[in-house]
Amino acid sequence: MTAFGINPQGLDAPTEFPIWVENWNALQVFRRMLTQLHMAPMGGVIGLRYEALPIVLRACQIPRVDLPELMDCLQLMERHMVKLLNDRK
Repeated sequence: MTAFGINPQGLDAPTEFPIWVENWNALQVFRRMLTQLHMAPMGGVIGLRYEALPIVLRACQIPRVDLPELMDCLQLMERHMVKLLNDRK
């Protein structure tokens, strides 16, 4: 997360890092999915390993009704993360 300029310790303190309420679930899931990166054989990041998503959703206690919007948010963050991390190579 520090690659994005985010201090993970400050995420629970909204005064340090303001997050819109409607984005909170997506950010929590994305933060936990960062340990599930799919890496290219020659280096670089391909994206998130979505097979881990059901476990992360249960851990975050995200209701199923949020899934379509949550996926849109996750994939938006994923696209930017992949570009940012791969551009740093």
